[in-house]
Amino acid sequence: MKEEIRRIMQLVKDGKLSPEDAAELIEAFEESPDETAPVDDLEEAAAAVDAEVPPVEEPAAAGAGKKSSDPFAKLVESIEKITNDVAKGVNWKDVADQVREGVNKGVDAIKQAADEARQGKGPFGVVFSHHTVRTVELPLSVPEGKLFRIEGHTGDVKIEGGYDIGAVTIDATFRAYNTEEAESAAERYTPLLEETADAVTLRQPEGHGVSADVTVKLPKGTPVNVRIQTGDCVVTGTHASVKVECSSGDIRVREGAGAIELRTVSGDIRLNDCASSSVTLETKSGDVILDKTDGSTTVRTASGDVTAYQFSGRNLSIEAASGSITADLATPVVGNVNIRTVSGDISLMTPDGNDARVTLSTLRGDVNCAVELADLTESGSKITGRLGEGSGVIDVSAVNGDVSFNFRDATVG
Repeated sequence: MKEEIRRIMQLVKDGKLSPEDAAELIEAFEESPDETAPVDDLEEAAAAVDAEVPPVEEPAAAGAGKKSSDPFAKLVESIEKITNDVAKGVNWKDVADQVREGVNKGVDAIKQAADEARQGKGPFGVVFSHHTVRTVELPLSVPEGKLFRIEGHTGDVKIEGGYDIGAVTIDATFRAYNTEEAESAAERYTPLLEETADAVTLRQPEGHGVSADVTVKLPKGTPVNVRIQTGDCVVTGTHASVKVECSSGDIRVREGAGAIELRTVSGDIRLNDCASSSVTLETKSGDVILDKTDGSTTVRTASGDVTAYQFSGRNLSIEAASGSITADLATPVVGNVNIRTVSGDISLMTPDGNDARVTLSTLRGDVNCAVELADLTESGSKITGRLGEGSGVIDVSAVNGDVSFNFRDATVG
């Protein structure tokens, strides 16, 4: 099974599986009675992806017969042959559940399912499925004071603000064991717009093998709330609050306002040109970029770099478990700036005119402060001091990495 796990990790690096999908499959595989130690959780699986995975070598001729008869190996081979686009529409949790069911029935059941998958049949037949595409267009009207919501979606979402007349366009792909099944699923597909007291919600019928890319046109000032299982989300020009939750996919928001909350388990987050009352950005595996944003902001990432460019909010909090942080502030610090990383370098740049107490520290690394501080004290890899009256806070720390604090170039921006 060790070889299959390595191959699954390579599929993640190739973009066919997300870390959480890989973890789900590995966990299901390891419920086999012949298995050894399991993968504990998503974080361990994601960490394995970051490690260099050596190329998979073809088995020697002497062991080829045994390898080809391994049901788990056959299933991995089936996944390896599909394209990234097809993999995107597969519900891997269902596949993992089928693996578990097969394990409970015996290894022979898994072997049969894997053989059928190679022929586009059986519970894993969606891996080699036939597909058809259907486009649905719906008129959209969101009354003032209500938000637009998409829930439990699989596929990319693009939302654009600034239109006088709203509209929803859905490009849905249906995959099944044969063309007839795919076309039948497409005919039954009936997305609806449902209005409640506080929102207009796009609802789509549940079903396996369905992936729908949605494009939404909204009037300026309409808040949005999106929950995606798998897919990217782009929201532009709404000038209103934005909330996006995603299991696997990138999130990008431009010209938002109000409260902004963006969370993804596996994917990058980018925020551009947003003047917000509050911003919360979270990703377990991915980079975070803020470009010309305003508002009290909190950023958390387990694995990924964070860059805040021309940030002008009063308060900024950044926490990273593994990743470097660069914070370029467009306005002097008079509020609270707290930046921490466990493993990575931190670079903070501000204009002159700060009014804050300053603490810069690292356990294993160097501290470089090019800003002249009042009440300066240095102790090992820790520097403290004051700028102005010290009404605000600048607290920058790393466990394993270098820390630097400089004035930004006045010509930048």
